[in-house]
Amino acid sequence: MPQLLEAGVNVALAVDGSASNDASSMTREMQLALLVHRVGTNVGAMPAQRVLHMATRGGAKLLGRPEIGRLEPGAAADLAVFRLDRVDFAGAMHDPASAILYCGSGVRADYTIVAGRVLVEGGRLIGIDEERLFHRANEIAARLVGQAERTTGVSYLDAPG
Repeated sequence: MPQLLEAGVNVALAVDGSASNDASSMTREMQLALLVHRVGTNVGAMPAQRVLHMATRGGAKLLGRPEIGRLEPGAAADLAVFRLDRVDFAGAMHDPASAILYCGSGVRADYTIVAGRVLVEGGRLIGIDEERLFHRANEIAARLVGQAERTTGVSYLDAPG
């Protein structure tokens, strides 16, 4: 990626669901992009600000959506807010973007606003019973795994890998 970016190629990051990284976590995807691209290069090859750009303006440019990917008048009111006044981020406030990507493991936004609507407040989805969703998803997954095991004769727990 660093070489592509240096060559002027637009690079975007996105998460389309749990198939992306089993967490549907954009911060985790950003964290992985930051860390994996440091292997075999110098430490400064993929700074947090570059990853943030790929995840915001890079994605907006790829989608042909100039109204997203930035915070300024006339842009869509899309915003993720993170509380960084926790011990996880102690000593990292000189660079908040780096703090989120380096210090936080499984960082979730405390507030998310999309098109001016609050969708996450206090770290919880608005208008969705997360506990019910959790249980329903596990019921469906158990049914799918059971069907796969019956069809293949291979136990999910015994499968290699």
